[in-house]
Amino acid sequence: MPGQVRGEDLADVVAKAERRAAAKAKRTAREVALGAVPANERTAVPRAARDEREAFAGRAMMQLAGRCDGARLVDGSGFNKLDASKGSTIGAALACGEPLTDDDWAWCLAKAVFYRRQVGAMPVVVDAPASVPVTADMQTVPPPPCASDIFKDGVGLCVLDARSHAAESWVQAVAAKSGQRVDWHYSGGRANVLVLGDHGAALAAARELAPTLDGRVLRFSEDQRALYRDGDPLLDGVIAVG
Repeated sequence: MPGQVRGEDLADVVAKAERRAAAKAKRTAREVALGAVPANERTAVPRAARDEREAFAGRAMMQLAGRCDGARLVDGSGFNKLDASKGSTIGAALACGEPLTDDDWAWCLAKAVFYRRQVGAMPVVVDAPASVPVTADMQTVPPPPCASDIFKDGVGLCVLDARSHAAESWVQAVAAKSGQRVDWHYSGGRANVLVLGDHGAALAAARELAPTLDGRVLRFSEDQRALYRDGDPLLDGVIAVG
C-alpha cells in the first residue's frame, strides 16, 4: 500500500533509520574520544599499532585470548561469551604478528578498557582524551563489580546519580586522567565513587570531567567520606544498604 515499505509504515522505517544513525554517530564519537581513528578517516588497510595505547590494547587482547574459554567453565577469565569469537580471532592474529584494520584497533581499545580488571589500566598519555567508548554490545553486559581492595580501603571521592554504564564510563575516565585507582558501587540507589591513592589528584580530575558525565554529580567528597559509611543518614524508606 502507498506509504508502506514491506508492510511497515514509512514513518516507522525512517524513524528506525534515524535512531540507528544517531547511535552509530554516538558510538563513533566515544571511540574517537578514546583515541581511535575517526570513522570517516578509517581504511580497511591493516596496520600495526600507531601509539602506546593501541600497543597496550593489542597485548591485552592476546592476554585475554590466551586464558579465554568463552565463559563456559570459568567466569571472569578471558573474554565473555559475546566477545569470545571476535576476541580470540584478533588475539590469534596479533600473536602471529598480523596487522589490524582501524575498526579492529578501535574495538581493541574499547575492550581493553572494559576488561581492565584482568589486563590493568590503560596507559596514561599526555593530552590523551579522557572519555571512554561504550559500545552497543557492552550495554548488554553489566559493568564489573567494584575492585575488592578499593571497596574495602578506598575513600570517598564523589556521589553520582547515573545509570550503571554511564557511571562506569565516567569513572574509568577519571581514573585514566588522574592516574589513580578509582572505582564505584551503588549504595542506596546512588553511585558511590571511591579512590585508592592520591585523593587530591582524583578529585581534581573528577571536577574537571564532571560536565562530561551522562548524569549528575550529587556531591564531591572533599572530606573523603564515602556514602553511607561514615555516619551519613539513610534516605527515608531505606532499611539497609549493601
